[in-house]
Amino acid sequence: MKKLVGLLVGLLVGLLVVFGVVGSANATPITYTFEGIGSGSIDGSDFAQAAISFNLFAESSAVYGTAPFFNEVLTSEINVAGFSTAAFTTPGLKLWSVRDVLGFADTEHDDLLDIIDVALTGYDLSTSIGTIHESNPFAFDQFLDVSTTLGLMTLTNVDYVNFSATTSAAPVPEPSTLILLGIGLLGFAGVNRRKKG
Repeated sequence: MKKLVGLLVGLLVGLLVVFGVVGSANATPITYTFEGIGSGSIDGSDFAQAAISFNLFAESSAVYGTAPFFNEVLTSEINVAGFSTAAFTTPGLKLWSVRDVLGFADTEHDDLLDIIDVALTGYDLSTSIGTIHESNPFAFDQFLDVSTTLGLMTLTNVDYVNFSATTSAAPVPEPSTLILLGIGLLGFAGVNRRKKG
């Protein structure tokens, strides 16, 4: 009975390891980046013509919809020159894309920042895309009192925005992990053979 329990436990652990590795290989992280020059305020402190960037992290396999396409943001990073790095805390942050327009929005403000370029036509948010430049994106009167980890953020103006999306390579198990798994399985088989003999 002990052998059977040991065999089942070993088999279960092996399956969990294998399926854990295979499952993680199917998730491909994607980073959507908006960089530009902006003016506004964070928690009541003004900034003018400062370098700003928004990095929005998601999974490429989580895109849904068909024109418009949507992808939920998992985590984010806000960088404004002169301020500490922050993150959005506003609910329902997501990317969207339809025709030649792309932007990000939340459930409280709808659109926050939009860009328009013919190169975005048909872009479904699931793949990398090279830099798209928008000299004067539409953000005025949209990006008002947005919740971040540094306090409420408002953009009164934003110019010269570059947008890009980058996918990360699917995780591949390190050789040392595979070697350890193989040694463990061989050791388990050896113990079972010794018990039989």
